[in-house]
Amino acid sequence: MGSGELSGKPVLALNTSARSIHAPAQLTEVLRTMDARVLEDMLIEAPRQAGDVLDAPGVFQKLQDMWRGLLQTTDTPA
Repeated sequence: MGSGELSGKPVLALNTSARSIHAPAQLTEVLRTMDARVLEDMLIEAPRQAGDVLDAPGVFQKLQDMWRGLLQTTDTPA
């Protein structure tokens, strides 16, 4: 975990399981431990039971916002 590949890099998280209550927080903690810049405001939950995740209400827009936010962070130094 201490190799440095993620150090200072922006990371997005996508949760596709409504049952995973603790997993997003645990993943965030692991990524922070690896010194990644976790973009918490960009954590979205997409219901897995949807036939197509993009058809779930608001998910498509949130994904677009996530990518825009990631692109903005790559233009901004850590």
